[in-house]
This record gives sequence, structure tokens and C-alpha cells, in this order.
Amino acid sequence: EKALNISKKINGSEHPDTALYFNNIGSIYYSLKQFNQALSYHRKALEIRKAILGEANVDVAASYNNIGTIYNDLGEYDKALECYARVLNICIPLLGENHLQVATCYNNMGLSYDYKGDYDKGLAYFQKSLAIAQQLFGERHTQVALCYNNIGYICQLRRQYQEALAYYEKALNIYTAISGSNHPNVALCYNNIGMV
Repeated sequence: EKALNISKKINGSEHPDTALYFNNIGSIYYSLKQFNQALSYHRKALEIRKAILGEANVDVAASYNNIGTIYNDLGEYDKALECYARVLNICIPLLGENHLQVATCYNNMGLSYDYKGDYDKGLAYFQKSLAIAQQLFGERHTQVALCYNNIGYICQLRRQYQEALAYYEKALNIYTAISGSNHPNVALCYNNIGMV
């Protein structure tokens, strides 16, 4: 907040640094699970970024992504999906289909559909995210493991327990290879396997 106040005085309200500080404060409120406060700050960051950078900019896309994530946590899944659609409309022309930001957006859309109970669409978006992550990073990367975990969860919800187990074990193998056996992601995988 001190940095934000200094930036406003030196740079004015419509400056990339001012938008960055609004964004950072929003992220802190999000971490504190104060979602309405977080939403307010991320919206301010978005307004500034759009005003100075235009709609077609990766920082604007990042703001839409942050707002979409908050809407997911607030249970407003359709609003989240609208934000993620804007992220894709910005990122695909600028970065191409095979980019981490696009894969992350597909994953977030998968979560929205999962929370809505539309498991078919959720699975389709998780698979899109997985395909990009595999192409970018190969098989041994945390983004790939995250996708396997999310696909496993959809399979579990659909009572496809053997498939769920296979995806959770793939995620476990990647997380263990990357982070060692004493990591929260490894614990999560063990928990998921136990649930199956």
C-alpha cells in the first residue's frame, strides 16, 4: 500500500507501476481469502491496464485471469468463464495456442466446469491443458502433473476409479521425481490415491 501511494504521487493513477501495485495488493487479499477486497483491487489493475495498454496485452489477460480465479472461489462460475474466454481471446493471437498462459487458462476453465458439475467439459479443458503442457515441457513437469491430477479427479467423480488411479499415480511419479517425497503435492497425490 505504501508503494501504491508513492506510485500514485509520482506516476499518477494511470501508470503500469500503479496497476502492478493494485494487482499485488489484490493477490495478497486473495491469499488471505478476502475475495471481495481482492476483486476490487484486481478490477482497478485491469481498468488501468486496459486504459494504457489496450485490450490486446498479456498484462490485461493476467488481470482477467486473476478476476476469473476469484469468481471461481466465489462460486460465480459463469463470470469466471467469461473472464477466461477473454484471456484466450487475448493470448492465443499474441502468444499462439501452445503457450503456458493458454494451458493455464484451459486448466482454469476446466476447474470452472468441474465446479459447475459439467464434467465432460471440465475433462475436455483439462486434456487441452495437458496436451499443451506435454508439448512445451515433456512428461516431467509440474504443469503436466497438475493436469494429470485434475483429470484423475474428474475420473474419480465419474466413478471411473481405475482411470482415476492411473492419473493420480502419474501425477505422484512426476511430483516425487521433481520435488522429492516430502512435498505437499506428493501428500496430495497420496491422499487422492487413498480416496480412490
